[in-house]
Amino acid sequence: MSYLDNYADENFSGFEGDVDVYTGEGDDMLDFAGGTSFADEQRTGRIFVMNITNNTDQVQNAIISPSFATELEGGLILKNGGVTALQRAIGATAASTLTASGSPMPIDYFTAFVKQNPVNLVGMRVSSSVKEQLQQVMTVKEHSPFRQVQSKEYFLSTYISENNYREDIITVPTPDVVLGDETELSLPIMPNAKVTVTLFIGAVLSASSTLRKKVKRATKEISIVGVDNVRRANLLGQ
Repeated sequence: MSYLDNYADENFSGFEGDVDVYTGEGDDMLDFAGGTSFADEQRTGRIFVMNITNNTDQVQNAIISPSFATELEGGLILKNGGVTALQRAIGATAASTLTASGSPMPIDYFTAFVKQNPVNLVGMRVSSSVKEQLQQVMTVKEHSPFRQVQSKEYFLSTYISENNYREDIITVPTPDVVLGDETELSLPIMPNAKVTVTLFIGAVLSASSTLRKKVKRATKEISIVGVDNVRRANLLGQ
């Protein structure tokens, strides 16, 4: 995870004086878990692993994180045990084309959570039993009912380093990639390949977390001011 530390140092260091800089710290709408802001987002400790196996002799495009449009357009949506092969998907055959599992929870839990709570994808790691897998192109596609949004393509071979002693694994930084109901993340899986995709998740936009923080703050301040004083102030303000 050292590349995440380097990214934070390069992008969030060097500020001096009383400069008012937004880092996300203290923002009720954001949940950084073990971190405090976007500056130390790599400390959230949120890691999700997907193990994917292509059981066919053809390349299969796996939708790792579906968007609202995925179910309309079709595709091989990963879920624990396999995929949901929608009939309108080009090339989507039986669900046995891909088998998959998630850790620490089922993949279905991850996709359902992300659909309700957008997450910042800090980076991802891809390893495979087939060397050609790291020559594939990962696609991040944004969807909007109001305009066409250009897809982002990540050529995995770009992240192969001479300093990496392992040729079967790469780490991909993903700045500006937010997984949620508007974003589709897909990766072609090579024939007969076993692929592990590790997602490093940073900030989470959580309505539940926002409410908990507001309740905690309000409860504390009401206890200091006094319930009767707060009620009296509310009456005077009417």
